Amino acid sequence: MSTTNQTCTKELPTGAVLIKTIESLNKGALISPSTQTTKIPLDPILTAKYNNTLTTITVNVTVYINSSDDVTSLEVYANPKITGSHTKQLYIVYDYSDVIPTDLYPYSFSFDIDSASHGHTVKTIESFLWNEDPEGSRGTETKVLPPAQ
Repeated sequence: MSTTNQTCTKELPTGAVLIKTIESLNKGALISPSTQTTKIPLDPILTAKYNNTLTTITVNVTVYINSSDDVTSLEVYANPKITGSHTKQLYIVYDYSDVIPTDLYPYSFSFDIDSASHGHTVKTIESFLWNEDPEGSRGTETKVLPPAQ
């Protein structure tokens, strides 16, 4: 398995589609020693907020990646509309090795998603740092905040 980010040809959840390729990553300060104590990556940190017209959700994400991996972009996939669900599932795809890293870099980025594409009012977003081996992927659930009043 390569330690560099590559175009995704990985095993993704059924129906997941590419919605964004993030090339504007903000690389934070080195975290040393790593706070990751297993081969399973740390959960992404995510905030999400509707715009004033409730048509767009701005998503801010931070993922923690092994410092020895050369990351220049990340791909974000989403599951298509899920009937009756108020949860949008996002997958941040990264080809990482199954090692416990000694050091990590936080990578932060943001993007907008169309809230109407889900077919329901989105109340929560589940986000996953996704590897080709789903057993090694981690996820978290975040409430979508209303627009500022």
